[in-house]
Amino acid sequence: MVVRPSVCLRRLARGRRSQVVGFGRFLANRKVTVDRLIEGWSDQTAVAAAGRHVLAIQDTSEINFRTTPKRRRGLGKIGKGVGRGVLLHAMVALDANTGSCLGPVAGRIWTRRGVVKVAHQKRRTKNKESHRWIETAERAKAVLAAADTVTVVADRESDIFAEWATLPASNFHLITRSMHDRRLVNGDGLYAVAEDFAFTAARHVALPVRDGKRKARLAELTLRFGKIELARPQNTRDRNLPRSVSLTLVEVVERNPPRGTEAVHWRLLTTHEVCDATAAWQIVDWYRMRWTIEQFWRLLKLQGLKLEDSQLETAERLIKMTAIAVKAAAVTLQLLQARDAPNSEPAALAFALFACSATAETLEERVAPCLACHGERGQSEAENTPSLGGQQAPYAMIQLFMFREKLRAFEIMNDVAKPLSDDDLRTFSDLIARLPKPAPPADAGDAARIQRGQAAVQQHRCDNCHNPDFSGKENVPRIANQREDYLAKTLAEYKSNARHAYDASMAEVMAPVTPEQIADLAYYLARVR
Repeated sequence: MVVRPSVCLRRLARGRRSQVVGFGRFLANRKVTVDRLIEGWSDQTAVAAAGRHVLAIQDTSEINFRTTPKRRRGLGKIGKGVGRGVLLHAMVALDANTGSCLGPVAGRIWTRRGVVKVAHQKRRTKNKESHRWIETAERAKAVLAAADTVTVVADRESDIFAEWATLPASNFHLITRSMHDRRLVNGDGLYAVAEDFAFTAARHVALPVRDGKRKARLAELTLRFGKIELARPQNTRDRNLPRSVSLTLVEVVERNPPRGTEAVHWRLLTTHEVCDATAAWQIVDWYRMRWTIEQFWRLLKLQGLKLEDSQLETAERLIKMTAIAVKAAAVTLQLLQARDAPNSEPAALAFALFACSATAETLEERVAPCLACHGERGQSEAENTPSLGGQQAPYAMIQLFMFREKLRAFEIMNDVAKPLSDDDLRTFSDLIARLPKPAPPADAGDAARIQRGQAAVQQHRCDNCHNPDFSGKENVPRIANQREDYLAKTLAEYKSNARHAYDASMAEVMAPVTPEQIADLAYYLARVR
C-alpha cells in the first residue's frame, strides 16, 4: 500500500488475478480479525517509544464509502445519517520533543448497527460510543509502558469527566480541549472563573491550513492559566467516580484577528503541572502537535491511499482493509517526515515493515522501500526526491555504495543501504536502470527560461560529460527530465561544496555558475525533449 498508494486490490496485485484472489481470501479469513490487525499497529511503536516523552494523539474520523439504496454493503449510518461507512478511532504516537511519528498505538474500527434506544444520559460511560477515548488511552498505557512519560492529546470530544477521573497517573497525563462549560466544586462555571485569570504572555503562532476552513497564517495569541477543580456531573450514571478532579486550565485567545477570519480561542485542560507562562506555552505547543493526526487522515483518505474509494462488498472486509490501511498511512507519514526532516528520526522507523534486506523473498519486496519514495514507475512525485528511472547502473551502484559506507550523508538512505551486500548493490542498480525513464512535464515551459538554460549548458559544457541528450554514461548520471527542485538543490549543494561526490569535478564545474543560472539549468533540464 505504501509503494502503490491505493487500497484497490487489483492495483496492489499489479493486475495479477492470483494475487487479487489471495488478498480477497485473506480479508475473508475468519482467523484474520480486526482486533488482531489493530494489535499489530503497535509492534514497532512500543519499541520506538522506550525512554521518550510520547504524545499519544487520538481522534476519530468517519470513512464514508459509496452506497446506494440497493447496495448498502452492510454499512451503518455515519455523520448526520446522510452517509454510510465505518468509524475509525486511532491513536498515533509522536516524540514530544521533535514531533516525529513513532507509529500507531491503538484504536477501534466499527460500523453502527441500528439506533441505540436507551437515551445517552441514561447510559454509563462504558456503554457509550465515547468510551473509545478512555479505552484507547488505557490500551496506550500497556503499549507505551517503556516510555518515560505519556501525554494523551485530544480535541473536544474527549472532554469526558470519567476520563479525567480514571486515566491520569504519575507519568501518564492528559491534554484536552474543553467542550463544556463545566461546573466547578464551588458551584461556579468554568468559563466564568477563567475570566478572572490574568493574561500573562503573548506570542506569535503559525497556524497551519485547515482544508476548506482556514488559510495558513500567523496569529498573535495571548495566554492565561490557573488551577480549577471540576465537579462530578450531577446527572452521571457513574456514581463510583470521585466527586471532583483537580486540573489546570490554559486559555489562549486571539484578541485582534484579521478581518474576515475566525479568532483562535482554545481552552485547554491538562493534568500537567503548570506553574508559569513557559510551562503554559509548552501545553499549547503540545496541543498544536495534534494537527499531525490531521495529516494522517489526509494520507489515509484523500491525498494518499484514498480509502473511501474501496469497492470491497462487505462491511467486515472494509473494516479489515481500514485496519491494514492505518498501518500503511502511518509508514507513509514517517517517510514524509524522514524526507522533509531527515535528522528527526532514524529512517529505520519508517522501514521497519519492509523486508528490504535478506529476509525478503523477492526482488520486488526488497526494492519496495525505494519505490515508496522515488516513484513506482521510476518517476518521483515527492518534493526534492530524485526520479530513478533510466539512471545509469554504474552511477546508481556508486551512489548506493557511498550511502552504505556513509561517504554520502543522508540518514534515510544511509539506513536503507546499510544492510545491502555488494551483490545487492549490483542487483538494485541494474533494476534502477531498467525502470522507465522519467517524462518531461506536459507543458512546453517558458521559452525564455529554456533558452537561458540551453545557453548555460553550452557555456559550462554540461553535455560533454552527460551526453548531448543528458542521458548520462557509466558513472555520470542521467539528468534529463529529473525533478526541477531536486536538480536546483543538488547543483546548489555542489556549488557550496555541501555535497561531496566521489571526485571534485562537479564542485569545480559549479564554482563559476551563478544562482540564476542554476535555476535556469534546472528548469531546462527538467523539460528536455
